Amino acid sequence: MKIELTNCSLYVHVKGDGEPIILIHGFPLTHEMWEPQIELLSNNGFQVIAPDLRGFGNSLVEMSEWQMDDFGNDILCIADKLNIKKFSIAGMSMGGYITFNIIDRFSERINKAILIATKAQADDEAGKNRRNELIELAKKEGKRPVIDAFKKILFAPLTWENNLDLIDKVSIIMERASLNGIIGSLGAMRDRKDYVNLLDKINFPVLVIHGKSDLASPIQNAELMHQKIKNSSIYFSEIAGHMVNLEDRENVNKKILEFLKA
Repeated sequence: MKIELTNCSLYVHVKGDGEPIILIHGFPLTHEMWEPQIELLSNNGFQVIAPDLRGFGNSLVEMSEWQMDDFGNDILCIADKLNIKKFSIAGMSMGGYITFNIIDRFSERINKAILIATKAQADDEAGKNRRNELIELAKKEGKRPVIDAFKKILFAPLTWENNLDLIDKVSIIMERASLNGIIGSLGAMRDRKDYVNLLDKINFPVLVIHGKSDLASPIQNAELMHQKIKNSSIYFSEIAGHMVNLEDRENVNKKILEFLKA
């Protein structure tokens, strides 16, 4: 389905009936990265809402600059359009940053949260500079070099050795990012708030999932979230990198379903 917002047309994949859960994809991906989880949850009593974020996949956007609040507002608009008052939420990487934004401003709307391959800290100066370099690179040379840069850090070494089909599949998904989406999202990630002080204020159940071979986000980021969020559990994948929900799909699916059904 399509939801029309100011300067933005959002595609939202909705499947299943039951308790609602919103899945927020990472950068530079689409809702398709959640395929194993969409099938699992829609077949087990959940209504799955998986949008393409603005500028990605089938979600069209006219401008190239926005903030993390805009992403958070988009998600709340989707929930409101679907008449959903409270929902569980899962965010992977940049989707985790958006999840924190929503927790910070609309925590009363959330039942449970799943934080996958993400972190609560804002970018440091080196991180901000890297985002700026990628923005300038995208403006000069297009989206290709940015996608190539991220592709190198999305997967565990074991995946590069044993599952090139998965890498090819994710590469095709990344190609569906628009130049606007890449530039706007890099700027929003660069300027996002630090949410470390929010962690010990979270009062609903949280599941943290992280790959031990994550090249984009060290496991210490997951350990910090688990340590500070009182009602949290954690799953570390022994085999996965940043794309842990796809690289270790069976174990991740099991942990997600156990957490949401508890």
